[in-house]
This record gives sequence, C-alpha cells and structure tokens, in this order.
Amino acid sequence: MQNVSQEMLLMVMAPAWLSLAWFVIGLLLGMRVPKERQSRPNSVSPAARTRSGSLELYVGNLAAGAQEDSLRKMFERFGRVESVRLIANRSDGGSKIFAFVTMADADAAEEAIRDLNGKDVNGRRLVVNEARSPRRRGRR
Repeated sequence: MQNVSQEMLLMVMAPAWLSLAWFVIGLLLGMRVPKERQSRPNSVSPAARTRSGSLELYVGNLAAGAQEDSLRKMFERFGRVESVRLIANRSDGGSKIFAFVTMADADAAEEAIRDLNGKDVNGRRLVVNEARSPRRRGRR
C-alpha cells in the first residue's frame, strides 16, 4: 500500500515540477532583451503615431512670449516639422501656455524629446513628451 501512495504522489507531482521547470526556463530566456530595445527605453507608443508616421509632441511650461516661429525653429533642428499649434489658456486666472508640435519622423521626435525635455528656455524648464489623447470631459 505504501508503494502505491508513493507512486501516486510521484505521478501527481511530476507534472507540477515539470511545469515549474518550464516556467523558470521561460523566465530565464525571457530576461534577455534585444539590443534595439535596450537603446530605446522610452520608445514611442504606436497610439502616438499618426497614420502618416508623424508624431505629435506636447510642449509645456512655455514662457509668456513664446511664438510659433521660434518653436518651429527649435524643433526643426531635429527633423521636419509638419505643424505647430500654440495654445494660451488664461481662463484659470493665470496664463498657461503650451503647444503641440507635429514632427514628420517619429525617430526625430524621440530625439527632440530626449534633448529638449527639462531644458531651460527663457528662464523656464520645458516639458516635452509625446502628446496624449484628450480625456473625455466629465470622466475625471
């Protein structure tokens, strides 16, 4: 009777140990990250790209005297700029000025994010990142 119990225990535990072994092997193999992913940790999400492959960037914390032409020149050194929209929101009592810059090439846009985010321009630290889709009002 004791032999039967040991055989049954072995029969029940073998698949569990085998599954655990495959899980550990999968974890070990999955930890290898391809070189291209290592060099671009903050890659652009597919949702941020437009149909033409361009990428829209949010540029925040702009100084009050910011102009579309100066923004366009700032971003053109990284690649072709398709559009610049400067937005001033004074409804909250202050003056919040930000912009959306659409760049033709996503790689150039990523380079612009890396170089310009946190950069001091006219005494203000720029915030540059990929633009997010607007939230629906009433669902905050």
